[in-house]
Amino acid sequence: MSPACQWKEIEAKIDSCQECFRIGGGLLIKLDRNPGRPPQINQRPVLFLSEAPPPTGGFWTPHPAQDDLRENLFGILRECGVTLPADDHAVETLNAFVRRGFLLVQAVKWPLKDSARRLRPVERDLINHTVQAHLLPELEVLRPLAIVCLGKVACYTCSLSFPESEFRFGPSARLEDVRGRQFRVKSRSGFETNIYVTLLPVKRVIQRMGERQRIAGEIQRALCDHWDPEAQHVI
Repeated sequence: MSPACQWKEIEAKIDSCQECFRIGGGLLIKLDRNPGRPPQINQRPVLFLSEAPPPTGGFWTPHPAQDDLRENLFGILRECGVTLPADDHAVETLNAFVRRGFLLVQAVKWPLKDSARRLRPVERDLINHTVQAHLLPELEVLRPLAIVCLGKVACYTCSLSFPESEFRFGPSARLEDVRGRQFRVKSRSGFETNIYVTLLPVKRVIQRMGERQRIAGEIQRALCDHWDPEAQHVI
């Protein structure tokens, strides 16, 4: 089966997963429509890992939907030299993001009533399920060159995904202790990747004094290792 077909199968299983709601029913928002999912992939991307899609559909839901994360991440990437169309919410911009070799997936696959960053036991149960049932299959197909963890939930999720690696991030870990650093990890199946850590670049976070600049610098650190500005593609 081709990677594209494998990907469609994985995403279809996410969209029909009743176990997510059985385990995390008190945490999740059930919508009439599924959140946006990546419609296409490139293998070996630089992968951004965020917490969860918002109720409005999220990063992969194009115009007329607006998405805070998409606006800020695309703005930062442009500042780092990545050429993207000007309209953050157009399908063409999402497609260009993928063509450049980037992708974004969420740690939790459904909208949350509140952030899971406290990592309480019930939240950890949901994340553990998501990792085993959904994220690990996604990672095996993608085999990313690098993973940029956007926030605490993403870090915890990544730590579960590479349990035998040097990257350790438990429920009581401090994001500040791993921000801006690079970690080399190896999956149980044998592929290796780099992990970089920053905050989730959304409005409530970047409004803090100096935070947007710091997040941009931490994303730039990942691009210094994995971006060819002339080719306009990840390496």
